[in-house]
Amino acid sequence: MRITEHKLQIVSDAIDKMSEWALSTLNRLSTNRSMLIWLRSTSAETPSTYAYKLPQEPATVKNYINHWKQLMYYVLRTALLDEATREEVYGIKFEGNQLVIIAEILKLLEEFPEMPQKDGEDDNNDFDDDEDLEIYDYNSDEDENEDYDDDDGGDQNIDENMDENEDANGIGDDDEILNGEYSKRLTILAEKFMELSIVFIKQEFEYDGRSHNSPLCHFADVLGISNLTGRFKEAYNYTSHIAAMMWMIRLWVLEYVAPSRNYITLNCVLHRPNSETIQRLRKVHKTYLTKGSFTAMDRFIQILDCGREVVISAGRPALLNWDEDYKSVQIKQVNLKMDEFRKYVRDGVQRTKAILKEKLFFGRDLPEIDLKSLTEKIGESRIGYSFMTDSKNIPEDGLKDLENMMYQASADRHLINDEGEIERKKLLQYLDDEEEFLEGLMKGIVCLFVRI
Repeated sequence: MRITEHKLQIVSDAIDKMSEWALSTLNRLSTNRSMLIWLRSTSAETPSTYAYKLPQEPATVKNYINHWKQLMYYVLRTALLDEATREEVYGIKFEGNQLVIIAEILKLLEEFPEMPQKDGEDDNNDFDDDEDLEIYDYNSDEDENEDYDDDDGGDQNIDENMDENEDANGIGDDDEILNGEYSKRLTILAEKFMELSIVFIKQEFEYDGRSHNSPLCHFADVLGISNLTGRFKEAYNYTSHIAAMMWMIRLWVLEYVAPSRNYITLNCVLHRPNSETIQRLRKVHKTYLTKGSFTAMDRFIQILDCGREVVISAGRPALLNWDEDYKSVQIKQVNLKMDEFRKYVRDGVQRTKAILKEKLFFGRDLPEIDLKSLTEKIGESRIGYSFMTDSKNIPEDGLKDLENMMYQASADRHLINDEGEIERKKLLQYLDDEEEFLEGLMKGIVCLFVRI
């Protein structure tokens, strides 16, 4: 079987679906602090001070999910190779139960119907989000040996539910039937990926300093290699990948312990937060998510701690470095000549001044104000105080003066028509011009502070 871009898109959709399930569970349990502080803890004995939660930026969650997608792309690609080539060229090893699940996933992918293309959809929308990650080109806790085979009755229930939905919605069009079939198969595939993820997370190994037999650890090591230089990344660039993998592992464990839906492959049913659920989480957490657990998470915790120590002791490199002649500056991969930048600043100042005169002051001359006459009482605490109140040569009614300037300009510049009504379109454009001026003014102030 060949893993095509079409198959990778199906994998991407399946990971998105299981992510939606897990994020729904996290949202449902967001107020259950007792569970989430244990989930975030790296210690088997004490909970964390802070609760596990969503990152502040939605883009961060998408980036984290993309890490897991890249892991699955990599796993599927390498699993198709024979064992000798896989270990000699890539160094990745899979256990027997992992290969069984991967084979089931590959079979499901092979049997997938043609994926319906959405209007305006980009075929490669998920594959190039993170340049450094473009590497894909080349049980229940009571019984770890629990049988994860699909339950025929469960599959039948999915089919029946889908059929009922189709009947209720009056589905009869070929495209809608195709979409329904794709959705059914995608649900089963997403559960299989959840099953594989949990097996990876729960894999234990003999701790001898070499844990490459864990696909999770192996993939994390691959993330430590820069695509640009072919060398290992510095600690400050690598720890973010480790943090992303750790966040995703905790998300899958939360879904595994207290899912918001019924699973076929994991034999999980909907759990309500209660003492039994918390104890279940505590047991899974202690066994697989803590220091000394001899799992992938254990190694990630150690790497993250080590990386933080390196960053603290060695510091981060400067983002901005001057050339020897001090006539240009290097910002990452960009070389900026200062003469050109100064010209850019001067042009920006002139452009900002032109906006102020031609658009905000309606083409009239700018008022002259003696800056030395501006006075400010340092420490004045009176409510409503403004330094302009006690300063000389400041117009008493600036808004009225501005209105007079408008009427002195040509009629096409007026924001108020002859009937005294506001010209909405012109007013909105005036406000846009004001915002552009303020942005230019702020840029000029910043350049003044850095003495360019």
